Amino acid sequence: MAILGFPSTSIIDSTSAGRALLTAANASAQRTLLGLGTSDSPYFLSLFLTGNISVAGAYYDSTNSPGTSGQVLKSTATGTDWVDPYDLVGVNADFVKSIPGNRFVENLQTGVLYGGVITINALDNTKVDISAGVGIIFSPGASTTAMPVPTVTTVTWTAKTAVSLTYLATKDMTWLSIDSSGNVVQSSTAWSDSGYQTELPLGVAIHPNNTNVSFTKQSTHIAYGQTTFVDPFVKAFGAKIIWQYNKCL
Repeated sequence: MAILGFPSTSIIDSTSAGRALLTAANASAQRTLLGLGTSDSPYFLSLFLTGNISVAGAYYDSTNSPGTSGQVLKSTATGTDWVDPYDLVGVNADFVKSIPGNRFVENLQTGVLYGGVITINALDNTKVDISAGVGIIFSPGASTTAMPVPTVTTVTWTAKTAVSLTYLATKDMTWLSIDSSGNVVQSSTAWSDSGYQTELPLGVAIHPNNTNVSFTKQSTHIAYGQTTFVDPFVKAFGAKIIWQYNKCL
Protein backbone atom coordinates (compact mmCIF):
# COMPACT_ATOMS: atom_id res chain seq x y z
CA MET A 1 0.00 0.00 0.00
CA ALA A 2 1.21 3.50 -0.78
CA ILE A 3 0.48 6.60 1.30
CA LEU A 4 1.25 9.85 -0.49
CA GLY A 5 0.73 13.56 -0.19
CA PHE A 6 1.19 14.40 3.49
CA PRO A 7 1.96 18.06 4.29
CA SER A 8 5.63 17.43 5.08
CA THR A 9 6.15 13.67 4.82
CA SER A 10 5.71 11.06 2.09
CA ILE A 11 6.14 7.34 2.67
CA ILE A 12 6.10 5.04 -0.34
CA ASP A 13 6.22 1.38 0.55
CA SER A 14 7.03 0.20 -2.96
CA THR A 15 10.85 0.12 -3.02
CA SER A 16 13.51 -1.06 -0.66
CA ALA A 17 14.40 2.57 -0.02
CA GLY A 18 10.80 3.33 0.89
CA ARG A 19 10.55 0.37 3.24
CA ALA A 20 13.73 1.45 4.91
CA LEU A 21 11.98 4.58 6.18
CA LEU A 22 10.05 2.48 8.69
CA THR A 23 12.49 0.52 10.77
CA ALA A 24 12.25 -0.81 14.26
CA ALA A 25 14.29 2.16 15.42
CA ASN A 26 12.07 4.94 14.03
CA ALA A 27 8.62 3.32 13.59
CA SER A 28 7.30 4.85 16.79
CA ALA A 29 8.43 8.35 15.82
CA GLN A 30 6.88 7.98 12.35
CA ARG A 31 3.57 6.83 13.79
CA THR A 32 3.49 9.85 16.09
CA LEU A 33 4.35 12.18 13.20
CA LEU A 34 1.56 10.80 11.02
CA GLY A 35 -0.98 10.34 13.81
CA LEU A 36 -1.25 6.61 13.12
CA GLY A 37 -2.04 4.29 16.00
CA THR A 38 -2.30 7.23 18.42
CA SER A 39 -5.11 9.26 19.93
CA ASP A 40 -4.34 12.12 17.52
CA SER A 41 -6.69 13.10 14.67
CA PRO A 42 -4.25 13.84 11.83
CA TYR A 43 -5.13 16.34 9.12
CA PHE A 44 -3.61 15.78 5.68
CA LEU A 45 -3.73 18.05 2.65
CA SER A 46 -4.32 14.99 0.48
CA LEU A 47 -4.29 11.24 0.88
CA PHE A 48 -3.96 8.59 -1.80
CA LEU A 49 -4.48 4.94 -0.97
CA THR A 50 -3.67 2.02 -3.23
CA GLY A 51 -5.61 -1.01 -2.08
CA ASN A 52 -8.71 -1.62 0.00
CA ILE A 53 -9.93 0.48 2.90
CA SER A 54 -12.21 -0.39 5.80
CA VAL A 55 -13.78 2.31 7.95
CA ALA A 56 -15.24 1.42 11.34
CA GLY A 57 -16.50 4.92 12.10
CA ALA A 58 -18.24 7.65 10.06
CA TYR A 59 -17.28 9.55 6.93
CA TYR A 60 -17.19 13.31 7.50
CA ASP A 61 -17.92 15.84 4.75
CA SER A 62 -16.25 19.19 4.12
CA THR A 63 -18.27 20.81 6.91
CA ASN A 64 -17.00 18.17 9.36
CA SER A 65 -20.44 16.58 9.55
CA PRO A 66 -21.03 12.79 9.55
CA GLY A 67 -24.50 13.33 8.09
CA THR A 68 -27.62 11.54 9.27
CA SER A 69 -29.09 8.13 8.52
CA GLY A 70 -30.27 7.82 4.91
CA GLN A 71 -28.33 10.81 3.56
CA VAL A 72 -25.99 10.52 0.57
CA LEU A 73 -22.61 12.13 -0.02
CA LYS A 74 -22.77 14.80 -2.73
CA SER A 75 -19.88 16.56 -4.45
CA THR A 76 -19.87 20.37 -4.30
CA ALA A 77 -16.98 20.61 -6.81
CA THR A 78 -14.73 22.02 -4.07
CA GLY A 79 -15.64 19.47 -1.40
CA THR A 80 -18.39 17.15 -0.24
CA ASP A 81 -21.69 17.50 1.59
CA TRP A 82 -24.08 15.01 3.18
CA VAL A 83 -27.56 15.73 1.79
CA ASP A 84 -31.03 14.18 1.75
CA PRO A 85 -31.72 12.12 -1.39
CA TYR A 86 -34.40 14.55 -2.60
CA ASP A 87 -31.82 17.37 -2.53
CA LEU A 88 -30.23 15.66 -5.53
CA VAL A 89 -33.32 16.32 -7.65
CA GLY A 90 -32.42 18.49 -10.61
CA VAL A 91 -28.72 17.68 -10.73
CA ASN A 92 -28.14 18.06 -14.46
CA ALA A 93 -25.47 15.35 -14.39
CA ASP A 94 -28.25 12.81 -13.84
CA PHE A 95 -29.17 11.47 -17.26
CA VAL A 96 -31.97 9.07 -18.07
CA LYS A 97 -31.61 7.65 -21.57
CA SER A 98 -29.43 10.64 -22.52
CA ILE A 99 -32.03 13.16 -21.31
CA PRO A 100 -30.59 15.68 -18.80
CA GLY A 101 -32.08 15.61 -15.32
CA ASN A 102 -33.16 19.25 -15.62
CA ARG A 103 -35.72 18.31 -18.26
CA PHE A 104 -37.45 16.03 -15.75
CA VAL A 105 -37.27 18.55 -12.92
CA GLU A 106 -39.16 21.06 -15.07
CA ASN A 107 -42.30 19.00 -14.43
CA LEU A 108 -42.18 19.71 -10.69
CA GLN A 109 -43.92 22.59 -9.00
CA THR A 110 -43.80 24.37 -5.67
CA GLY A 111 -45.72 22.42 -3.06
CA VAL A 112 -45.80 20.15 -0.03
CA LEU A 113 -44.31 16.66 -0.08
CA TYR A 114 -45.83 15.61 3.23
CA GLY A 115 -47.11 17.08 6.50
CA GLY A 116 -48.51 20.54 7.16
CA VAL A 117 -51.83 19.30 8.55
CA ILE A 118 -53.74 22.04 10.41
CA THR A 119 -55.81 21.16 13.50
CA ILE A 120 -57.41 23.11 16.33
CA ASN A 121 -55.23 23.12 19.44
CA ALA A 122 -56.67 20.70 22.01
CA LEU A 123 -56.11 23.03 24.97
CA ASP A 124 -56.90 26.38 23.36
CA ASN A 125 -59.47 26.60 20.58
CA THR A 126 -58.29 30.09 19.64
CA LYS A 127 -55.08 28.58 18.31
CA VAL A 128 -54.06 25.91 15.80
CA ASP A 129 -51.38 23.24 15.48
CA ILE A 130 -49.49 22.44 12.28
CA SER A 131 -47.76 19.10 11.82
CA ALA A 132 -44.11 18.87 10.77
CA GLY A 133 -43.42 18.41 7.09
CA VAL A 134 -41.29 18.88 4.00
CA GLY A 135 -41.93 20.70 0.75
CA ILE A 136 -40.10 22.14 -2.22
CA ILE A 137 -40.02 25.57 -3.79
CA PHE A 138 -39.41 25.33 -7.52
CA SER A 139 -37.99 27.99 -9.81
CA PRO A 140 -37.92 27.20 -13.56
CA GLY A 141 -34.86 29.36 -14.25
CA ALA A 142 -36.14 30.03 -17.76
CA SER A 143 -35.07 32.79 -20.13
CA THR A 144 -35.31 33.66 -23.81
CA THR A 145 -31.58 33.28 -24.40
CA ALA A 146 -30.56 29.99 -22.79
CA MET A 147 -31.75 26.57 -21.73
CA PRO A 148 -33.80 26.59 -18.50
CA VAL A 149 -31.78 25.85 -15.38
CA PRO A 150 -34.40 24.93 -12.77
CA THR A 151 -33.67 25.03 -9.06
CA VAL A 152 -35.40 23.12 -6.30
CA THR A 153 -35.18 24.35 -2.71
CA THR A 154 -36.13 21.84 -0.02
CA VAL A 155 -38.10 23.37 2.85
CA THR A 156 -38.31 21.49 6.16
CA TRP A 157 -40.31 22.65 9.16
CA THR A 158 -40.87 21.32 12.64
CA ALA A 159 -44.29 20.86 14.24
CA LYS A 160 -45.93 24.16 15.21
CA THR A 161 -47.97 24.02 18.40
CA ALA A 162 -50.51 26.58 19.66
CA VAL A 163 -50.05 29.04 16.81
CA SER A 164 -51.83 32.32 17.58
CA LEU A 165 -53.93 33.62 14.71
CA THR A 166 -53.29 37.19 13.64
CA TYR A 167 -56.75 37.73 12.16
CA LEU A 168 -58.86 35.82 14.69
CA ALA A 169 -60.66 38.91 16.00
CA THR A 170 -60.92 40.86 12.76
CA LYS A 171 -61.54 38.41 9.89
CA ASP A 172 -63.57 35.28 9.26
CA MET A 173 -60.63 33.24 8.06
CA THR A 174 -56.87 33.01 8.40
CA TRP A 175 -54.95 31.52 5.46
CA LEU A 176 -51.84 29.61 6.50
CA SER A 177 -48.72 28.72 4.54
CA ILE A 178 -45.01 27.98 5.04
CA ASP A 179 -42.25 30.20 3.63
CA SER A 180 -38.87 29.16 2.24
CA SER A 181 -37.32 29.29 5.73
CA GLY A 182 -39.92 26.98 7.27
CA ASN A 183 -41.83 29.73 9.06
CA VAL A 184 -45.62 30.06 9.27
CA VAL A 185 -47.12 32.81 7.11
CA GLN A 186 -50.61 34.15 7.88
CA SER A 187 -52.88 36.12 5.57
CA SER A 188 -56.43 37.45 5.65
CA THR A 189 -56.89 36.63 1.96
CA ALA A 190 -56.27 33.65 -0.28
CA TRP A 191 -52.87 33.12 -1.83
CA SER A 192 -51.94 35.10 -4.93
CA ASP A 193 -50.41 33.51 -8.04
CA SER A 194 -46.96 34.52 -6.82
CA GLY A 195 -47.77 33.07 -3.39
CA TYR A 196 -48.31 29.67 -4.96
CA GLN A 197 -44.77 29.92 -6.39
CA THR A 198 -42.88 31.23 -3.36
CA GLU A 199 -44.76 29.68 -0.41
CA LEU A 200 -46.25 26.32 0.53
CA PRO A 201 -50.03 26.80 0.96
CA LEU A 202 -51.47 24.58 3.71
CA GLY A 203 -55.04 25.57 4.47
CA VAL A 204 -57.44 27.83 6.34
CA ALA A 205 -58.47 28.34 9.96
CA ILE A 206 -62.13 29.45 9.98
CA HIS A 207 -63.39 31.65 12.84
CA PRO A 208 -66.58 33.56 11.83
CA ASN A 209 -67.44 34.48 15.44
CA ASN A 210 -64.05 36.21 15.82
CA THR A 211 -63.62 34.46 19.16
CA ASN A 212 -62.38 30.93 18.50
CA VAL A 213 -61.61 28.60 15.62
CA SER A 214 -64.75 26.80 14.48
CA PHE A 215 -62.96 24.39 12.16
CA THR A 216 -60.02 24.12 9.80
CA LYS A 217 -59.93 23.33 6.10
CA GLN A 218 -56.95 21.69 4.46
CA SER A 219 -56.05 23.21 1.08
CA THR A 220 -52.55 21.81 0.73
CA HIS A 221 -50.81 22.61 -2.52
CA ILE A 222 -48.81 19.46 -3.28
CA ALA A 223 -45.67 19.24 -5.38
CA TYR A 224 -46.25 15.92 -7.10
CA GLY A 225 -48.69 14.19 -9.42
CA GLN A 226 -50.01 17.38 -11.01
CA THR A 227 -50.17 15.88 -14.49
CA THR A 228 -52.48 13.14 -13.21
CA PHE A 229 -55.04 15.79 -12.18
CA VAL A 230 -55.48 17.15 -15.70
CA ASP A 231 -57.49 14.28 -17.18
CA PRO A 232 -60.13 14.18 -14.40
CA PHE A 233 -60.44 17.97 -14.65
CA VAL A 234 -60.96 17.85 -18.41
CA LYS A 235 -63.52 15.05 -18.08
CA ALA A 236 -65.42 17.00 -15.43
CA PHE A 237 -65.68 20.31 -17.32
CA GLY A 238 -65.21 19.27 -20.93
CA ALA A 239 -62.31 19.96 -23.26
CA LYS A 240 -64.33 22.42 -25.38
CA ILE A 241 -65.15 24.67 -22.43
CA ILE A 242 -61.53 24.71 -21.29
CA TRP A 243 -60.36 25.54 -24.82
CA GLN A 244 -62.84 28.41 -25.08
CA TYR A 245 -61.76 29.71 -21.66
CA ASN A 246 -58.08 29.72 -22.67
CA LYS A 247 -58.98 31.38 -25.95
CA CYS A 248 -60.81 34.15 -24.14
CA LEU A 249 -57.75 34.76 -21.98
